[in-house]
Amino acid sequence: MSAVRTGLALAFLLTTCGAAAALAANEKGATPAVLRPAEVAPSPRAVPVEAVLTLREPVRVQSGGGLNPLWTAALSGMAALLGAVVGYIGTTRNGRATIIQKTNELEIESIEKRLSDFVGPFLHLSGENKILAQELKRNQPDAANFRTLTALLTNGWLAGLAPADKTLLDAVVDNGKVLRKLMSEKGSSAVSIQLMPYFSKASAHFRFLELAAAGSLEMDPARYSEYVYPRQLDGVMLAEQKRLLDRREALRSNPSKAHPPMPDLVISGDLKLLAEPAAANSAAASGSLT
Repeated sequence: MSAVRTGLALAFLLTTCGAAAALAANEKGATPAVLRPAEVAPSPRAVPVEAVLTLREPVRVQSGGGLNPLWTAALSGMAALLGAVVGYIGTTRNGRATIIQKTNELEIESIEKRLSDFVGPFLHLSGENKILAQELKRNQPDAANFRTLTALLTNGWLAGLAPADKTLLDAVVDNGKVLRKLMSEKGSSAVSIQLMPYFSKASAHFRFLELAAAGSLEMDPARYSEYVYPRQLDGVMLAEQKRLLDRREALRSNPSKAHPPMPDLVISGDLKLLAEPAAANSAAASGSLT
């Protein structure tokens, strides 16, 4: 940028100096030197010739003999200035286009990393856990309302499980540990901040599930009923995946365009978390005191 500005300044200076010099020469006039041989005395041998300079009338530029020197200098300077301006504009546009394209490429890389490091593995493992849990509840008396956490905290339920169902339960608990670690280590930096409440609730569920399976909690299903798995999380994660994929496609389809920021995640009403009873009661009690 500084080199282009220096070129513009130099072109302007040359234009000014050239025009001034031509104007001075045209108005004051140049005094050409005319050589006239001096008289030579008769002599049988050659003698040196003396050159005498005589001032004549100023030289005038004929209008029909070509361009005026003033116009010649001015046009040359203008051409140089125009070239510098065109070069500056071209350099500026090319530089801006390069920056925009590089920015889009970096955002595409970031989106692909978020999809491959977190969103994809989470949806894969969560889907597997859902299938395992559905198979576990297949043989339950009230399959429609069955929840694994509350079942674990019901007296006699764990002891009455068939060996195959006990294996399924262990797989669900193990997957929960992996999902909780994945959300804790990579969730906050990979997806919209709107998913954080869902992650907190899901992480708490998997932790309670692990403790219940180990027999570390008292048999009180009502107390822990609000910590069952938030089923809305699966739908919200799919919406987030679509948001990231749509953004990547928009960047790829027009890599040289300056795109607006990625739209925020829109969570539909059926996927919103319900207010927790304990939190609602606490807020009501706090409000009554103020």
